[in-house]
Amino acid sequence: MNTNLNFSIVITNPDSLNHLEDYRDRHIDPMTKLNYFFCHHVVNMLNISHNFIIRSSWGYRNDTTGQYDGMIGDMQSGLAEIGGSPAVLFPERMSVVEYIAPTTPTKGTFIFRAPSLSHVTNILTSPFDTGVWFCCFASVIVIAVVVYVIVAWEWRNFELQGIQQHQYSMRPKIDDILVMELGAICQQGSEVEPRSSSGRIATIFIFVTALKIPYTCDTFCESIQTIEDLLSSRIKLGVEDTIYMRYFFKIQNDNIRKTIYKQKIIGNGLAPNFFNPKIGIEKVKNEFFAFHVERAIGYKIIADIFEESEKCRLREIAYITELSDPWISMRKNSSYKEVIKVAFRKLHETGIQNREFRKIYYNKKPVCESKEAQNEGDDLRDFLKNINLTDVIYWIADAWNNVKQSTKQKSWNKIIDGQNELVELRQDECGEDEEDFDAWIQLEKNDGEELSNLELINLTNENEHPNEEEEDAGTVGNSTKVISHREAVECLDKALVYIEQQPEATTTDVF
Repeated sequence: MNTNLNFSIVITNPDSLNHLEDYRDRHIDPMTKLNYFFCHHVVNMLNISHNFIIRSSWGYRNDTTGQYDGMIGDMQSGLAEIGGSPAVLFPERMSVVEYIAPTTPTKGTFIFRAPSLSHVTNILTSPFDTGVWFCCFASVIVIAVVVYVIVAWEWRNFELQGIQQHQYSMRPKIDDILVMELGAICQQGSEVEPRSSSGRIATIFIFVTALKIPYTCDTFCESIQTIEDLLSSRIKLGVEDTIYMRYFFKIQNDNIRKTIYKQKIIGNGLAPNFFNPKIGIEKVKNEFFAFHVERAIGYKIIADIFEESEKCRLREIAYITELSDPWISMRKNSSYKEVIKVAFRKLHETGIQNREFRKIYYNKKPVCESKEAQNEGDDLRDFLKNINLTDVIYWIADAWNNVKQSTKQKSWNKIIDGQNELVELRQDECGEDEEDFDAWIQLEKNDGEELSNLELINLTNENEHPNEEEEDAGTVGNSTKVISHREAVECLDKALVYIEQQPEATTTDVF
């Protein structure tokens, strides 16, 4: 066809003109870059000439003149035949353009991170109602009285007088008891405690009761789920700084959206909260902030700068729900309408539209692949449901491996209650001398390298059975063994018995 058609396209970022065909910066002007390829496919399919007219706006009506500016204005004036960038279907535009094909399914939405409970409510009072809190305070007073009675009995009991001398024994003083209860509530423990069984039972009851409160409060909140929640919560709001976003937020009619626009977008005498997409997403990452942005743009930036755990807490709320997906438009009553319409339909039927869409558009929400990160936002009850026996065994093994060797040795020494009892126990079992055991206990207290079982056995055998070289060295060095009287008498008795057993032995030989 010897025909020349003019396409009017919208470029909001001048740098996009350098990357219309190289698939770079796909999150900048994504709709225009995607439909730029569609226009080229249509031109090649119909074998026609074409020109592109660059505009910075889709076009909005001037109430005084009735004329549109931007891309819609080009088609109204006849300067362009086709709008190469898809436009939203507004009823007032129907008089100057015709919509022929949907090419870009996209939506704008508020993106934010699910806040912790402390951002939306008082976590110290939220677990229980008022009546339960009064019962908690009453139980603290009752337990304090019970512990005081038990400790006072301990100090009057004759059988516990020896235990009372311990430095960690609690004395019957109100301040000691209150400090212990305060430590239980704060999950810090206490330096002193009761020594009797009844006192320890009361102490355990204090810690178990106080354990529920902080863990009930430690959870993430899903209270922000609607636009009403956006208005009533303390979250800050921002919007992508584009012409059409400014226009859409300004023309909203219902009371809630009007209030959001006036109070949280425009503000009272402050700068409007319209931001560059990258700045807005960084605010989502670092602040209690919700940013309204096109999904293809927002999720591309999120995939680049967010950590895995931060992606798992992403939430979104649709704000402008009455708008349909943008369509390709043409000049009203154009003679090329049916030909161009069929060509765009063929792109959809043959899969070319879907292929280009997947190559350019990044509108999928990032997937949370970390199990640990998923659990960060779970309620405590949901987290406990996912725990199995294998997890508990691994936790216990990790905890034991993290204990220092010196701590284990000191703990056993404290249980055995001193080196003297340990020496007696070792001597009774193994028959070792005290000097040898002193060397062994010093080796145990050393924080150096831990010996394996085989190394300990070899070391013991070497100490009990010195090798022949050491014996020879001892002989060369004139080291003689001192013979005791008992050993001398036994040897003499055996010699006399030997002489008497000889046939040729006489009485003179014996004496």
